[in-house]
Amino acid sequence: MIKLYDISKDKTDIIGFWQDKNKVYKDYIKIVTVRNLCTFEYWKEVLFNYKEQLAIFYIKNDEAYILDKKRNEEKLNKNIRIKLNKIKPSYFKKLLKEYNGFTVFKKEGYYIIDIWIK
Repeated sequence: MIKLYDISKDKTDIIGFWQDKNKVYKDYIKIVTVRNLCTFEYWKEVLFNYKEQLAIFYIKNDEAYILDKKRNEEKLNKNIRIKLNKIKPSYFKKLLKEYNGFTVFKKEGYYIIDIWIK
């Protein structure tokens, strides 16, 4: 099973924060579960060509990957998970500075921050 993080135009309870060249990006995310490689290949084409995403983030076998349009793939195999009752913008800035990106899952009364690193 592969979990693809698809960027949504609508607000969702999953938000990705990342930065490139000191510019911070915020994406609303919906997770698409893919059960076979054929469907995964289809989704990659949709995300790169139709939705014009610059990169795809996905999780497979408890490891995360970032795949860019040139099909360069970066493997991230360590996951840091943080549970918080409140989130302060200063904490987000600290996390972005240290890890360059993370995902926030809004839950009922708390948040989960997911960080993947090499």
